[in-house]
Amino acid sequence: MKTQSINKINFSGLYTDKSVMTGGKWNLQYQPYSWENHNKSTAVKQEKLDILASYLPDNEAIFYNEIKNHMVEKEITKDILGTVTYCFDIPNESEQKSVSKIKAMNREESIKVLIQKLNKFLVMKTDYAQELDKGIKKALNQIREFSLCFDECSEDYRRGFMHAKNTKRDNKLLMDSYKTKITEKVNAVAEGYRRCSILMQSIIDVKAMIQKLENELLAINIAAQSDKVIDISRRDIHDPDRVLWNALKDMVNIDKKLLIMPHKIIGMDEIIEILKTKKQKLQPVQIVRLVHQMISRP
Repeated sequence: MKTQSINKINFSGLYTDKSVMTGGKWNLQYQPYSWENHNKSTAVKQEKLDILASYLPDNEAIFYNEIKNHMVEKEITKDILGTVTYCFDIPNESEQKSVSKIKAMNREESIKVLIQKLNKFLVMKTDYAQELDKGIKKALNQIREFSLCFDECSEDYRRGFMHAKNTKRDNKLLMDSYKTKITEKVNAVAEGYRRCSILMQSIIDVKAMIQKLENELLAINIAAQSDKVIDISRRDIHDPDRVLWNALKDMVNIDKKLLIMPHKIIGMDEIIEILKTKKQKLQPVQIVRLVHQMISRP
C-alpha cells in the first residue's frame, strides 16, 4: 500500500524514512538509542506517550485515526516527530508495519535526538495546557449557567399553582437534572486542575532534563577537542569495550579521560576514586569490570 503520509517525510532521527518515491515502497528504519533496552543499544517495543509524564518512552507511540465521511478510514501510529510507524487502511484491510532495525546511535547522537524530541514534547504540553485551561473555563461557565437554571426552577417550584410555569414534579425533575450536571462539571474542573498541576511539574522536569543533556553534550564536546573521550556507549557492536581497553594501556594519563557509557558520562578519575586505590597499582581489568557493573545495573 502506498502511504503518502510516510513518503512526504524527511527525518533523520530515531525513525528514518527511506520510502521509495517512485514505487511507494515503505522502507522504515529504526535506530535505537545507546541506552535502549537496558543499555543493550537494541530496540524496545513502542510505548504509548503520556502527555502528563516527565519523560519520554524510548520508542514512543502516538495514535491517530484518519476519518472520512464520518468513518475511520485509517489507523495510524506516529512517533513524536511525526514519522508514521504503522498504518492500517481499513477499507482495503491492508497494513504497513514492517520496520528494519539498524545500528544504534552512540550516546552523543542519542542525546541530540532526545533533546529534539523533548522540545517537541514541551510544545505538546503547552498546547495541552491551553486545552485544559479552555476546558476549565468552559466548565465554570456551564456551572454558572446550570446554577441559574436551578435557581429559576427552585423559584418556580415555590410559586403558587396559578403562577408557576411548570408543575412541582417537573421542576423537581429539572432541579435534579441540573444538580447532576453541576456535580459533573465540578468534578471536571477538579480533574482539570489536577491535570494542570501534574502538567506544570512535568514541564519543569522536562526543561531540567533538557538542560542536563545540553550540559552533557558540552562536556563531551570539550573533552573531544583535546582527544580525551573514551566512547563505549554503543553496545550492539563487536567488542564494544575495545576503545576502553586501548585507553587503559596508558594508565598514567587515564584519569584525565571522559568515559561515555550508554546511559551516562563519567570521568575516569571518578572510576578510580570508586575503586579507592592508587592508579599505579590499579589493573585495567578492575576498571573494565566496574564499568560493566555500571552498565548492567544502571
